[in-house]
Amino acid sequence: MSFNDALKFYKQGNTFKAHQLLQEVVQQEPKNENAWALLLKTSTDAQEQQRVVKKLLALNPHHPAALEYQSQHHQNLSAESSEKIYEMLWDCEYCNAKKLLGKTHRFCPNCGAPQDANARYFPEEKDKVAVQDHQYFGADKICSACGTANSAKAEFCQQCGNSLGDGKAVKQQTEQVQGRDGKFHAINEKPTESKNSNGNSTLIWLIVLGIVLVVGLWAVLFWNKEVKAVVTGHHWQRIIEIEEFGERQKEDWCNVKPSDAYRISKEEKVRSTRKVADGQECTTHKIDKGDGTYAEKQECQPRYREEPVYDDYCHYSVNRWEVERKIETHGDDKKPYWGKVSLAKEGNCMGCEREGDREEVYQLLLKQSDNSDSHVCDVEQELWQKTPVDATFKVNVNLVTGGAHCGSLKLIK
Repeated sequence: MSFNDALKFYKQGNTFKAHQLLQEVVQQEPKNENAWALLLKTSTDAQEQQRVVKKLLALNPHHPAALEYQSQHHQNLSAESSEKIYEMLWDCEYCNAKKLLGKTHRFCPNCGAPQDANARYFPEEKDKVAVQDHQYFGADKICSACGTANSAKAEFCQQCGNSLGDGKAVKQQTEQVQGRDGKFHAINEKPTESKNSNGNSTLIWLIVLGIVLVVGLWAVLFWNKEVKAVVTGHHWQRIIEIEEFGERQKEDWCNVKPSDAYRISKEEKVRSTRKVADGQECTTHKIDKGDGTYAEKQECQPRYREEPVYDDYCHYSVNRWEVERKIETHGDDKKPYWGKVSLAKEGNCMGCEREGDREEVYQLLLKQSDNSDSHVCDVEQELWQKTPVDATFKVNVNLVTGGAHCGSLKLIK
């Protein structure tokens, strides 16, 4: 296959087939820029796209398709990494003033009490106050003398003047993430969901059903007992397949139909699906910076949808040998024989016949000694031939199904 073949399928709208051929072309022609560029267009896998772009840039550092992809990729990255800074809130425990600003109000503007850094909390959407030109120096330090929270860059406490050399960083609030319900919750907790007693009940029943199925399967496979069984008779069957050469109606994907097919008709059918980019799914995180502010960061992941991939499906005729009839013999004695083969016409012509596969089955008829249950076991011809009526075997019988495990047959001498 060549690049031109792949390009032909691409122009016809069959990107699935074009992509398949291009994967072969770039292996045979690893320096073919056009093939790599078209492979990038037909690919729907993000990892493969990145690999193709890397190869294109290695071949041509100024390749427009690769640079365009790289530019879009970088734009997405910058959008994902953007964050905004807002003030944490705190409540004064002395005068009960509410929703004071974590960075602006180091002391309560109502009564002058120092801020309790450990009491800071994330605001609701309507209470958010953005911080302009914020410079971050690190989490606040707690004065060991008076317990006041000070900026990380301060050397002495703004409340009592004590040295902050041994000051410990304030405790930061657990990061929060926005759930599908639109509410924020701690990142290590599951979002609150409405309880559904019916759902819980269904889950419990599914678990119980699963346990029952596992126990039942184990019982069917392994809960056996060994019993004695006596041979009460023999049965045999022999089959000869007779094949006829003729016109057969077949159907398959057009690219795998046999070369000698004729009377071909085509239709378009869904052969597979592919993932197609369909926007992004974004999650907002709130991260306590520890200095009276928090960062609100949005993380986005690409969202994909399944899209059908169509291909040509063929209905056709082809001349083939197929089983037309069978010659069968059987009996309950120990003298098996093959039936007489009579062919209507020999050769490779239309309507000619030939002998196909042969099949033979030999069975022992058994009856349990303890409860007279009957069993039929397929065995090798040699064992079948030398086993007389009234011979006794040991055999494992399943206590659930009552069936015999014929592979466990042991002749009692």
